[in-house]
Amino acid sequence: GKRRALPKTLEPLSTVDWQMIERQSETIAIENLEEDLKLMTWRSVFGEFGLRSLLVCNTAIGKSLEAIVVVGHEATRSWHHSERELVQVVSQQIGLLMHQLQLQRQADQLQKNYQAMQWGLTSMQKMGQLERLEQTATQQIAQILQAPLVTLVTWQPGYTSARIAAPQIKHQQTFGVIPDVLIPLQSDALMQATLQAEGLTLLSGAEITAETRYWLSGSEIGQVLAIALRTDPDHEPTAILLIGDTAQRQWSEPQMTLLGLLAIQLAWCRRNLMLTGNLVAQRSTLEQLNWYKQRRLEELYRTLGMAMRRLNELSSQQEALANLRYPQIMRHLGVTLSAMAPLLKHEQWQFHSYSESIPLASLLKRSLERADTVIKQRQLWSQVHNEANVNVAGDISKIEFVLHEVLTSACARSSIGGRLDIWCRQNDPHFLDLSITDNGSVDPNLVEELEKGRIRDLLMPSVLDQPPGLHLAICQALMRRLGGELHLYQTEDNRVVSRLLIPIGNG
Repeated sequence: GKRRALPKTLEPLSTVDWQMIERQSETIAIENLEEDLKLMTWRSVFGEFGLRSLLVCNTAIGKSLEAIVVVGHEATRSWHHSERELVQVVSQQIGLLMHQLQLQRQADQLQKNYQAMQWGLTSMQKMGQLERLEQTATQQIAQILQAPLVTLVTWQPGYTSARIAAPQIKHQQTFGVIPDVLIPLQSDALMQATLQAEGLTLLSGAEITAETRYWLSGSEIGQVLAIALRTDPDHEPTAILLIGDTAQRQWSEPQMTLLGLLAIQLAWCRRNLMLTGNLVAQRSTLEQLNWYKQRRLEELYRTLGMAMRRLNELSSQQEALANLRYPQIMRHLGVTLSAMAPLLKHEQWQFHSYSESIPLASLLKRSLERADTVIKQRQLWSQVHNEANVNVAGDISKIEFVLHEVLTSACARSSIGGRLDIWCRQNDPHFLDLSITDNGSVDPNLVEELEKGRIRDLLMPSVLDQPPGLHLAICQALMRRLGGELHLYQTEDNRVVSRLLIPIGNG
């Protein structure tokens, strides 16, 4: 008849049988399985399979039990010494091959882990942008672990809600997440379990609450491996790395160790980018604020100087004329001081946005009057072309100082007796295109860095570290803040163009 196949899994051997096989220095012969007390646990299975006598041998004699070779016969019989020896030799060969395969597997795994660690230590540190770092890290971890779901859950320092970031999903239907949900850090059980744990947290599907299932929605997610991205006991984490897989997935010790190391590496790289980004943004704002306040103080100094001269002149004038002019000068001083009050009140450490409107003609007139001294010093011939009948809108005081900076920079680089042209165009209903052209010479590095941004290595010297580059970069950043633009470029006929895009008001 047709013989039944042996089952894939057998009951564990009794301690007595285990020790007996481990201690034997040769093949064990069982002549009648039904009468012999050895291998009692497996007797019924082998009996159903039709075996009556056996040869059993450890694949590594003298060492702890890893595998055994069993040779069976359908009849009860005695086994010759040569048969027992043959089984012993074959068993040891099988044991040797198994060891070699195991060593090869371990070596392959170590190689993979080494490559993954190398990637973590080199590639992560090269990323200069937070989103790119997170995307690349989750992609790599998904590939290394062969996991169907790898994602980050991130939040801003001090915030109580988190969001999904950079998810890598193999099968959207079965391992998907809902990307735009706000995840409450305090009440979500998965978030809390992970944040309270020292290292990795492993949760089965049954342990994932309904609240977590709302965003971790994939139907096949049978278990979750999560770790908070920590850098230092004194630092608050701002992200959790989360891996989802089926309930059957087994995690090896090397995989867990590797994941822990990659999480630490990612945590430090994220923190470094976030901290650097914050500090660069703060520095940029403070540079802009400092430049603006310096220009306001210079203007105040100039205005007060003029008022003092006028007051001094009054003493030599007739009494009637002096009585007429004195209130005018005092009113002018009052207006000047009143204009400084909002700056002192609202703009100590950050910008305050003011919304005003001024005719373009007035803006140009005031700017050219203030630049008049420099224009005369350089003996420049200046002209305004196509002056449009529009109102410039926004923070007029700041726009005016930017325009003054751009004008004085153009004057400073112009050759004595050169030309200064101001072109006004309105190609867009919302913006005025104001271009100042001069025939001076400009550093190509300054043009390139203003257009493409400062060189990425913040420790390397840049033309934007010192004036005039620094002042132009500040004006460019300030114009972006005000909803406009500033560009600097050179034309084919070697003229330098400073181009301002300024928002237009409704009158």
